[in-house]
Amino acid sequence: MKLLTKTSLIIITISVFIIFASNYMFFHISKMMIKNYVDEELTGQMHNFQNMFSQKGTFDNYIFLNTEVDIKILEKNQPLKPVFIDTVLLKKEQEAYVPYRALRFSLKSPTRTHQITIYKSLVSSDQLVQQITLASIIVVFVFMLLIYTMNQHVFEKVWSVFFRNLSKVESYDIKSKDKLEVEPSEIDEFDKLNRVHQSMVERMQNDYLNLKELTANTSHELQTPLAVIKGKAELLLQSENLQEKELTAINTILETANRLSKLNQSLLMISRIENNQYGEATQINLHQVLTNLIENYNILIDARQFDLKINSSNVCVQMNAVLVEVLISNLIKNAIVHGSENGKIQINLENNQLLICNSGEPLNIPKEQLFKRFVKSSSNKNSSGLGLEIVHKICNYYQIKIDYNYQNELHCFALDFSKIIANC
Repeated sequence: MKLLTKTSLIIITISVFIIFASNYMFFHISKMMIKNYVDEELTGQMHNFQNMFSQKGTFDNYIFLNTEVDIKILEKNQPLKPVFIDTVLLKKEQEAYVPYRALRFSLKSPTRTHQITIYKSLVSSDQLVQQITLASIIVVFVFMLLIYTMNQHVFEKVWSVFFRNLSKVESYDIKSKDKLEVEPSEIDEFDKLNRVHQSMVERMQNDYLNLKELTANTSHELQTPLAVIKGKAELLLQSENLQEKELTAINTILETANRLSKLNQSLLMISRIENNQYGEATQINLHQVLTNLIENYNILIDARQFDLKINSSNVCVQMNAVLVEVLISNLIKNAIVHGSENGKIQINLENNQLLICNSGEPLNIPKEQLFKRFVKSSSNKNSSGLGLEIVHKICNYYQIKIDYNYQNELHCFALDFSKIIANC
């Protein structure tokens, strides 16, 4: 939810509550004030009654304006205390009951006691209160609408610099040598946020460059001692009069050095892919790449007596030449290394898709972990556990959809090149 929407909803919710609460209070306070005003009028009329009755001793010739009066003679000659009452009277012209406020009191003559009830209609007063309340609600809602519209306009104007700077931060490439340039703001909080962004980006750039340099230096520095170890081990193997234990130890050293060298190269490649250090993409014919790689792996395929079936057509993509070869090579090598001897390898390249399958036992790891670093589904010493990780990195880099399935005792990797397809 956007900030403007969130704040507007909160303000509207609170405002609606305040409006209804205030109008509820206004309505009842107005009714109470009108009732007090009517009570004062009724009290004044009661005093007029009392004055007239004390002077004349009769109600004759007394004119009642806008007031209904009911006069009764009490059977018990006992005075009543004045009391206000709320009641309704049936109005014949309106054919409905109408609310009234009444004051009941008594006047005593030497011979009898009169009960006087003065009625005052509340219809006009109630209607006035309702109309005022409705009018105030309408005015407040119109005012709220104007405030909301004005708030939208002010929000867009005040936050425009923030959103432009946010867009620059989102699109900024940390690998870029250019400095992050943001627009200055008159608002202190936004200006502080800009400084924090710039400082954070500078630290990230420095960390990135340091890590990039460390990776390159580490890989380079490891190559020399590994080459020395391999060279010395190969020289030792050529020595005469070596015992079987010594030969075994030297072979172990050589194999370990080779694995470490491959591991180093694989980690360096992953780092270079993540850091976008490979050259620009060119048009590559996957059929030619696949044909060349199969020729290179023919010896290994024949050695393990695989039944190889290939169905390939011309499919061209826009990729870096090195990465496309590594991608397909790793998948073929994975099929050879992990495929069962005397089993099948099936390769199908057509309709913008590459399918590589090999026979073998089901996975002993969850399918979700197959492309994770150093996760291996077998104990094969020749596997570094990075081949499929590199495949996954390349696929993510070029938005190639990769899928894995195990069906009919076949492990199948399917690659969809639709997003980077090119005309052959």
